[in-house]
Amino acid sequence: MLWRTRDRPCLDFPAPGSADGEGARIVVLVSGSGTNLQALLAAAADPAYGARIVAVGADRKDIAGLERAERAGLPTFVQQVKDYPERTDWDAALTAATAAHSPDLVVTAGFMKILGGGFMSRFEGRIVNTHPRCCPPSPGPTGCGTRWPTA
Repeated sequence: MLWRTRDRPCLDFPAPGSADGEGARIVVLVSGSGTNLQALLAAAADPAYGARIVAVGADRKDIAGLERAERAGLPTFVQQVKDYPERTDWDAALTAATAAHSPDLVVTAGFMKILGGGFMSRFEGRIVNTHPRCCPPSPGPTGCGTRWPTA
């Protein structure tokens, strides 16, 4: 099976799968309302999708994205930068909390923090970013509008 976007393959390799045969295990990271998470939940409800969301992590407490995950019966975790003396300590905690769910893929769905080197190394080749914040030509939450203004 190929990962697909509508009718076209978007990744030209078989989807990773867990040993239990239920498809790729996805951990989703959110920072806000979770609208991207909701789209992923809807897609993953179709068995043909080939993946399932196994946990949702956040960098903030009391956000709608966590409420969406809880309503879907998913485990959640929160790692706030302010709770750690150094940014590298936060990165290590986020890495460990994510790894605890044994993901095949990590999806940053509107996650508004820059992931550290430890996280990137641990999940190298398995991170899908759905937000333009990390795209150098158009950084920040308004990146798409800045880079591709409407006519």
